[in-house]
Amino acid sequence: MKKTTKRRAVERAPVAWTKQLRADERALARGIPTRASHKTVLEASARLADSRYAGQLDGVLGTLHDAVPTVELALANGRRALVHDRPAEALRWLVRAQSLVSAKAPAVVARIAFLLGSVYISGNELVAADAVLAWVEGILGDRAAKSADVLHLQALIAEGRGHRDDAMTLYREVLKRANFALTPMTRVLALRNLAEAIAHSQPQESAALYGLALAVLDTDELDSAMRCAIDNGMGYALLCSGDIDGARLKLQQALTEAGRVASGRVQLYAKFNLAIVDELGGDLAAAQTALADVEANAARSGIDELVGWVRIRSVWLVLRSAGRQAAAAALRKAFPSTPGQGYRDAIAVLSALIHLQDRRASSRAELASLAAIYRERGDALTDFTLTLWLAHADAAGGRTAAARRNVRHACALGSERGFRLGTSWWSAELVEVARAYAAPESTAFVERLFAPPASPGAAPASMVIVSRDGSISVDGDVLDAEVWRVGRSGSGVLLRYFRALLSAYPAALARDALADLLWPQSEGDKAIRNLYAATKDLRRVLAGIPGIRLEVAEGAYRLDLGSNISVQ
Repeated sequence: MKKTTKRRAVERAPVAWTKQLRADERALARGIPTRASHKTVLEASARLADSRYAGQLDGVLGTLHDAVPTVELALANGRRALVHDRPAEALRWLVRAQSLVSAKAPAVVARIAFLLGSVYISGNELVAADAVLAWVEGILGDRAAKSADVLHLQALIAEGRGHRDDAMTLYREVLKRANFALTPMTRVLALRNLAEAIAHSQPQESAALYGLALAVLDTDELDSAMRCAIDNGMGYALLCSGDIDGARLKLQQALTEAGRVASGRVQLYAKFNLAIVDELGGDLAAAQTALADVEANAARSGIDELVGWVRIRSVWLVLRSAGRQAAAAALRKAFPSTPGQGYRDAIAVLSALIHLQDRRASSRAELASLAAIYRERGDALTDFTLTLWLAHADAAGGRTAAARRNVRHACALGSERGFRLGTSWWSAELVEVARAYAAPESTAFVERLFAPPASPGAAPASMVIVSRDGSISVDGDVLDAEVWRVGRSGSGVLLRYFRALLSAYPAALARDALADLLWPQSEGDKAIRNLYAATKDLRRVLAGIPGIRLEVAEGAYRLDLGSNISVQ
């Protein structure tokens, strides 16, 4: 009778988790000295494997090689092998747990199925994961539909098959039922997986979900080894939302915590994400150095998936710093043979960007097709970025109406999702085209876009001389007056606008003062509307002059001149 009571305690553990955890910890402390007391530890081990006492449990598990195998012991060993990034060992233990479990412990059955299915999915073995799902549904029957861990496995399978909407619905259902799982770790893992899945579509919600996962981890005294992975995911979500300083903070925390718990995998992914931060900050040399280190260490550790992504990002940095010919050569070297399926779309984007100047029509068509693919997947951030590249290609080809349409689509998407930048393929050209072709109602949005600073190796080749009277020469050729006849503002207004900014450079001019200066006879509101329209037209002029940009921040307007600009 006592044995049955203990078994039921395992099933009901999440009902009063912290109280149960205290009892489990006392059993762990007593279980170390004598073999006779190991039985109690074995019964608690599946719960302790997710707790703050998991490190102590690891030491005890190492002494139980001769213990009679139980489902709890096998489950605990499988879980700890996963935490320590030993998937082959985890698979052996979880299959053993699968052979030992019975329907009398539904929470344990469900947890085994979730962990075992997760191992198969991480190895891209979806058929095997389907088999595990069929197994757990066969054992639990109607109870499977109410199990958080079974629903979680269904979500992972749906996401693996590209059924994103189904996966999102399932993840949220897991969170509703997480209190009935074996341990609160189910809730943490579901929060993390949902947050990761929506980082490119709803980055602010993603960061909030990661924050909640960290709170649950601490409040319920769960295994802190999970913290570094959550910090890394939160850092990337913050980056997707445009919070670069917050992203750097969380990614540095992830790097430090991963070093503390000896998680080499998370360390490498955190370094990879920090390289994106360096790139967006304009330090391409630091980003390239970091990526080279990540690639070497990922290759030594057998993390082949990361190696491929590092190579793609490295080629993109070559394109930004050394130009398209060097990038084309780097891409051929990085992928001398047919790339894996997971990289093909990203490589296609990279190739189209490399050849956007010399093969504009075909590259633009490829980018349009890829944007549609990412849109269908629910990857709104990449759709946003590629749509701005389409607008850039349209503007360069003189297709003004098409450029406006694509900027309008990107602005609508970016405003809805809270985007300020893209984590891949982002550059100052995209900000310039957005500001030049945005509709008046999108002015506030495009002003918030993050424009990466010019890097030392990426200065425009053309030498530009700007005279105080506003005349401009590019590589010795004086620009014709026709360049100022853009939009409805009029060439005279645009020249006066440019001269005013040039006279004030490097200081900025306040919005109201500038509007009064250019339209002294107009009423305040009308003058401000004129200024907004003229700002868009002037940006279209400056988009064709390498190294000159018009920046607006907090109601102040100023010129941003590159190192190739000489003012005389």
